[in-house]
Amino acid sequence: MKRALCLLGGLLCAGPAAAQQPEWQPIPPLPPLPPQWEQVDQPAAEVAPAAVVWEPVETPSTAAVAWQPVAEGEAALPQLAAAEPAPVQPIPLPPPPRLYAFNRSLAFGDGLVGPDVSWRIPNGFRWTPHHWLDASVNGFSRRTGDQSFWAWNNGDAVATINANLINSGDWSFGINHSIRSVYQGSSAAGGTTAIGEGQSSGFRLAVALGPTSGLAIGGEQLVQWDSFTDTGRTLYLAYSKAWWLGAGADPYPLLVGTASLASGRFASDTTLRFGCIDTGANRTGTYAIDNQLCWAPGGSLALVLNPQFSLFTEYNSVRWLVGASYAPIAEVPFRATWAVNLYNQLNVYGVSDNPLPATWSFRLSLGF
Repeated sequence: MKRALCLLGGLLCAGPAAAQQPEWQPIPPLPPLPPQWEQVDQPAAEVAPAAVVWEPVETPSTAAVAWQPVAEGEAALPQLAAAEPAPVQPIPLPPPPRLYAFNRSLAFGDGLVGPDVSWRIPNGFRWTPHHWLDASVNGFSRRTGDQSFWAWNNGDAVATINANLINSGDWSFGINHSIRSVYQGSSAAGGTTAIGEGQSSGFRLAVALGPTSGLAIGGEQLVQWDSFTDTGRTLYLAYSKAWWLGAGADPYPLLVGTASLASGRFASDTTLRFGCIDTGANRTGTYAIDNQLCWAPGGSLALVLNPQFSLFTEYNSVRWLVGASYAPIAEVPFRATWAVNLYNQLNVYGVSDNPLPATWSFRLSLGF
């Protein structure tokens, strides 16, 4: 009983020390232990493959950036991935050079001066902007009876200077000056006058109608400074057109055609000339060519094989000829031309109404 009372009362059964209560304080829980791992043998087939990552790799400049898989953990080194090659784009070829005139020669847009495309017939192309002055001597042999074809036979020659003064846009304007008497000492025409006589002047106005065509209006021996010019006052209208016959990087050969309508010596053929009017002059002999102003057609056709060499044929109302021209030095606009006169119609001279034996013509030209 007493035990039970002690349990209930506490104070009845305990002394003074039993009256004090114990103190409590919280104890923090222990941190959890890390999990422990142990090696487990597994079949090789069950090992999970390494994760795949992607990284850029360098490709040729013509292809887009490609990607290839690299196993995780490997060094990211540049690697070339297979890629479809880009299509090769053809490089466009530059167009053939633009065509110009340089006296009776053909000139090109790159500054080169090529061979002649005629002997007497002027072409219609605009004057080249790369050279402004050209000096030339042209002449022809004579032949009667059994005289040698290769001999000069008291032939005749004329010196001409062409100076282009204006080159603007698609047109050009220049003047020319001719000296008929370039030698002395024979009884033939041209040899009986002193050197320097027979001087005359003219002009040339030309417009480009495109890179391979042109139209020229001009005159030669129009203003005669003395009475010794017998080459005739020439007014002309000339149209030229060219066709590149090659293809690709080699456009040659080049075909060049010129059609003209002209007066003076270019209207010597009495079967073709028309529109004749009297000029009021009363000259005799070979100088009588200027007593009338007549018109007649003419023309030339040339095959330019390369920038240095050409073959051509021409009918200028006095002669039908076949010739060749050569420009040997690319840096120097020098040209040499030689032609065979297959038909000479000289009825206006009063020499013969019938064709004369074949002769030859030449021209030497130097530009600046």
